[in-house]
Parts: sequence; structure tokens; C-alpha cells
Amino acid sequence: MGGLRKGLKALFLTKSMKKTLIVINGEAGSGKDTFVQFCQQILGKDVVKNIHSSDHAKNVLKIMKWNGEKDEETRRLLADLVAFGEKTGFNTSNLYSFLNCSTAKVVFYHQRDPKVIDKIKNHYWFDDDIEVITLLIDRKLKKQETDRWGIKDFEYDYIIKNDTSLIGLLKKAHEFSQKIRQV
Repeated sequence: MGGLRKGLKALFLTKSMKKTLIVINGEAGSGKDTFVQFCQQILGKDVVKNIHSSDHAKNVLKIMKWNGEKDEETRRLLADLVAFGEKTGFNTSNLYSFLNCSTAKVVFYHQRDPKVIDKIKNHYWFDDDIEVITLLIDRKLKKQETDRWGIKDFEYDYIIKNDTSLIGLLKKAHEFSQKIRQV
């Protein structure tokens, strides 16, 4: 797979300086981070970056001695902190700054709120340097979380069904990586 990855990476680096922002969504445990890690393996970690709308909220909790474990109460607290960050414009302004400073060609941004996803798409609507793609990782889980955001009510550009093994998800990441390479 090393030769294929180098070839795909070379194609990315020789194409225009256009960046691809992939706003990724899905329920907790659906495989979002695993999917992004596979894309990083395929295209290279220097080409693909993975950031979460909750990164700053997690930092706030770490200051308060949070151990990093996510139970139901912590997930709600993180969601509330992220919502507050969106309300103040803090999260999206940090995303915009990251995109302007990063050398990554592909940025996966984890965002749960379809209204914010729409806001991000609209922000870059006329930007020729950044292509925004929306992606849902859909997986049937034994314990479904409450969809407080309306995750599945949004019209995504791509939906990846995570309904097979890790090898199956890796194949889907490979197919997706080839599609975004053509953007």
C-alpha cells in the first residue's frame, strides 16, 4: 500500500493549492475517527488533518481535571460547551483561522450541529480555494444515542455506511479518498 499512498500523495501535492474541508458527522461510536485515520494512512498525515469542534471544550474540561473519559453526563457537558462556542462564534472562527494557516490539503472537521454545518458551507460558498464536502458516517449501534442535533435530517454530500468490518471501512476510506482527490 506504500506505493499507492505515495502516488496519491504526489497527485495531491501537484494539484492546485485548493484545500478540501470535509465536515464529518455521525453518532458517537459510528467510526468517524477510525475513518479519518484510514484516510490519513492512505493519503498521509501531512496531507490530512483531523480536528473536532469539541477540541476547545475538551481543553476547558482538562483544566478542570477531567480524565478524558466520556460518559453520558460528560458528553452532554461537552455538547453544551461546543454549543456555547458556536453561539459566540468561537469555534467556527478558530476553524477558519486553522484553514488559513494549515498546510494540510484535506481537513476533516467533526461537527454535530447541521445548522453549523450549513453555516460553514455558506461561508465558503464563493471561495475558490476551499471545497466544502459534508460526510455522514452511519452505523447501526446497539445503544443509539439521542439525536439532539437532528444529525440524520441534513442532506450530506456523502454517506458512508459503516456496516462491515474494519477492512470494509478501510476499503470505503480508500474509495472516498480517491473521490476527494478528484475535487
